[in-house]
Amino acid sequence: MGAEPVFFNKKYYMENNQIVSKVQKFMELYLREYEHPEWFYEALDDLNSNFHIAHGKFFFDEELIDKENSRLDYAIKMIDLTLKKMESINKRKFIEYIRESLKGSWCDLMPESFYDENWMEENETYEKYYVGVLKSLKEIMKA
Repeated sequence: MGAEPVFFNKKYYMENNQIVSKVQKFMELYLREYEHPEWFYEALDDLNSNFHIAHGKFFFDEELIDKENSRLDYAIKMIDLTLKKMESINKRKFIEYIRESLKGSWCDLMPESFYDENWMEENETYEKYYVGVLKSLKEIMKA
């Protein structure tokens, strides 16, 4: 596991690439439960594609948003919606939500001995790092 830059519009922050991929998968799955403007489905497809890549992490392709304020505002609202959900659950529920979609991927939860009960119950790092990924993303998108 290594730190990778998470990009948006020539800005970035550094974060663990496995954590970013897990948050990408959560965001993609969670937001697919809602209806969106047509263009946003491409953003969700991009999230799925980038999830499978360990390097060059991003959540929203700036060309898709293309400095259009309404699209940028919508993307930030979707971050807020996802943040609200993530803050209402713990690490165990977060992992259970995405576990099946991680199987066979580069950030699968193997070996299971590492992702034991102690790891699942430890929520301080969940708040700091997993929830923190989206908070940092929102900051650079609003800058």
